[in-house]
Amino acid sequence: RVSRFSATVNGRLSFNAEGKPVESRLKPPGTPGAEKTYVTRVLQRDRLQACLLAEVRERYPQVDVQFGVGCSGVDLSGERPLLELCSPPAADGVEDEAEEECDPN
Repeated sequence: RVSRFSATVNGRLSFNAEGKPVESRLKPPGTPGAEKTYVTRVLQRDRLQACLLAEVRERYPQVDVQFGVGCSGVDLSGERPLLELCSPPAADGVEDEAEEECDPN
């Protein structure tokens, strides 16, 4: 799943002390003098998140993924951890009654 959206790269892009980009090219794995024995693949963060979410939904249907909620605490006293969820302050001023509002501190 991830491989479909990732790209192979033979180098790295970093930034020097002045903030200017610096390109480094690497010899491909298997060639004489190669720095690595594996191929580096890159992927945009949002695509990685989408792939991980799809994988969780497919392989672990018992996992409930929620968006727009925060974790205000974890109860470790039982056999399994229990998350205490809260909702971030509403931008429109209308509170959601499902969870407590998250403490901004």
